[in-house]
Amino acid sequence: MMQLVTNTVEKLDQSGMSENWTKVSTRLEQGIKQILEAEIGEEENHVLVVMHGMVINIVLAMLAPDKIEPEMKNASITKIVYENGTFSVESVNDMQYVEAGKAIFE
Repeated sequence: MMQLVTNTVEKLDQSGMSENWTKVSTRLEQGIKQILEAEIGEEENHVLVVMHGMVINIVLAMLAPDKIEPEMKNASITKIVYENGTFSVESVNDMQYVEAGKAIFE
């Protein structure tokens, strides 16, 4: 699905600024590798990456296509863990912390 979306947007974009699936997935994969390489050897390996909802879904399409969330909420958390050379998606579109914050002010 995300391949169709990115390829369609690229074809319709008259400015030429959009990327097709191959370009965007390659760029994201390279960025993820750079982040991982920067963390190799660090004692604590916790990284926060902030992305647009569509980009999160592209990453999900690359790692766990069954977890794509068409209605990604603003400020939601998607947790992806990299361990022993493998990615696992632990949560998608999680709003628990937002709800906990709201409860404090009620």
